[in-house]
Parts: sequence; structure tokens; C-alpha cells
Amino acid sequence: MAELVLKGGGQILNRDSGDVGNANTSYVYFLCKAGDGKTAKSLKWIPTATTITLEFTNANLPVGTYLGDASTTQLEALDWTDLTSVLTGNANETTEGSLTLDEDFGWYIGRFKLVTTNATNNCDLYLNRG
Repeated sequence: MAELVLKGGGQILNRDSGDVGNANTSYVYFLCKAGDGKTAKSLKWIPTATTITLEFTNANLPVGTYLGDASTTQLEALDWTDLTSVLTGNANETTEGSLTLDEDFGWYIGRFKLVTTNATNNCDLYLNRG
């Protein structure tokens, strides 16, 4: 299950309890550097019974394919780097947290990897751009 975030920011995921079952893996993708010159400035997560990792890539999609047009298969095939421990100091995130990205953050596409750990789970994600 993949969701693409193409809007400017704010709340990008509001998953209510019961939307997905236990041991479900899903991804929420976002541009770190958008064509309008705006960059991702901060990320915030509020998980319940969900393990989050933050992954990034500089790989390019096939020529002529934009993030909003990419298939899940194309996105998952990119070379992703887990930067959770570099950015947060933890191997993964299971409690509410946030981070601010530097102006020179050099990654092109980011994604939240969400793995549910109980059938009663929910997750809210936020992205701010500037």
C-alpha cells in the first residue's frame, strides 16, 4: 500500500484504528525538493502500534515519470537508504516525534515506512514545506 504526497504540506496521513490490520507494511512518499523550489522543512509522526522508519533516495524515476504518476512497483524498486538512526538517533520510531531538515538536505524523494504491530493501530503524519 503506497500513498503519494504531492500537496504542499500539513497533515499527509490520518490513519484511523482498524484501517489496516496487524503486520501491514505501507509507505507514504513525498518530495524533499519539489519543482516549485520548496523543500521539506520538517516531519512529524504520531504512531500507535506502528513502527516507522525514514527512508530516502536520490535515484531517478524513469524518464518522463513524475512522482504522482509512478507505480508502487517503480517506487519500491528505487535504491532506498534508511536514515532513521542518522536523523533521530533511533533505529526506528514507535512514539510521537519530529525532526527539522537542514536547507542543504541532499535527498530527492523521501518515504515513511509504516509497519503495524497490532490490529488496533493508527498513525498521523505531517510534512511542512518552505
